[in-house]
Amino acid sequence: MTSPSQEQLAPSSYTYKTTARESGHFQAPRDRSINSRRTSAIRTLNTLKVRLVLSFGLLILAATAVGTWLTSDLAMNALRKSTGQNLQEVSVQLRDKIELDLHERYSDLAVAAALSNQQLLKRQTGDITVLLNALAANFSSYAWIGLTSPEGEVLASTGNLLKGMDVSHRPWFQEARDGPYLGDVHEALLLEEKLNNESGAPLRFVDVAVPLQDANGNFNGVLGAHLYLDWVASIGQSLLSPLQDRLQAELILADKNGVVMIGPEGSVGQKLNEQILQAANSDIPGYVTLPMTMAGEDGTEPYLVGYSRLRDREEYATFNWLVLVRKPATEAFQPAQALRNTLIYGGALLALMLIAFAVFTARRTTRPLLQMAREANRIDFNNPATLIQLRDDYEEVRVLSSVLRDLLYRLARKTQQMNDLNASLEHRVSERTRALEEELW
Repeated sequence: MTSPSQEQLAPSSYTYKTTARESGHFQAPRDRSINSRRTSAIRTLNTLKVRLVLSFGLLILAATAVGTWLTSDLAMNALRKSTGQNLQEVSVQLRDKIELDLHERYSDLAVAAALSNQQLLKRQTGDITVLLNALAANFSSYAWIGLTSPEGEVLASTGNLLKGMDVSHRPWFQEARDGPYLGDVHEALLLEEKLNNESGAPLRFVDVAVPLQDANGNFNGVLGAHLYLDWVASIGQSLLSPLQDRLQAELILADKNGVVMIGPEGSVGQKLNEQILQAANSDIPGYVTLPMTMAGEDGTEPYLVGYSRLRDREEYATFNWLVLVRKPATEAFQPAQALRNTLIYGGALLALMLIAFAVFTARRTTRPLLQMAREANRIDFNNPATLIQLRDDYEEVRVLSSVLRDLLYRLARKTQQMNDLNASLEHRVSERTRALEEELW
């Protein structure tokens, strides 16, 4: 029997193709092109290089995001705390300076009272006036200093102001009969028209008074003084001026009830809100961030406020002044926010650099594998030079290239043996066929 020729098989093959096209199962070239692109895209994304980049990229992004957030949060909180402590320290320094000045003024009057008492016993009031004028010249914040008789008549005073007048009804005289007295802030009454007031604002004084006693301990009069309250503002100015470029803060001085005595323009006489008042009335200095409303200000704007309170002393146990140093929170925390932004931008830049390094590493890792794949596509078993080359890029590639090379070498030998066997079989079949044909003929 003879095998069918190619010409005999061709019609059926053609018939099949025609039938497939007519039956609707034939795939158009455009559909094949779309599927090919989809398959190519999937294969491109499903590569070791892409997986390495995605894995390490996501890990880098997550680690950088968490690290940046934690670092920036800790740094921002630390900087905010430092800023608040700076305002608190300025408030404490100002409080200490006020306490020191008050104590010095009390000490001045105590010494002057002892000297005046001796002169008073000698009826030398002229010398007392000289002493009082010298004391006032030594400290410019003295508005008035005067010596009274036991009945309250002013015997001597600076500039002879109020000399001969009866001040027995004034609180500083009445309180000083029982002991040293340091009175809270009040507006000028008797001296309002007698003192030169260029500012136009009402004069406000702090009273300091000490009693005079004779050798037997009998009450012998009062030495009293009025201090300009502006002396506190000058203290604050002297402390804040060197720090103003850095702090840009405002000073507020309030009495124990929270009424502002010194503060921004338009704030004098206003009362602090309850939140600030409760915080500042603590015996422990501190700082707080709260809305703080003054005349003409936005009531919702938060301020960072450092606070302290005058400590009780025997001379002024009832003062309890509140010393506040404030700054808008947006300005106070702006360096902290800038630091956070810097850390975030730095973290993002670091993440990009690490991702770029991951891409570079992935390429270096997959390059020898792709090279081996290209070499495998070009293999010619009849040409040993085309076999996969041994590589030493890194240990895994060395092992893989060695194993594949050995495997392909064995496969080439097996293939050659199979080819030789097929050729031998074909020769034997051909010989057998020829022998049969000769027997038939």
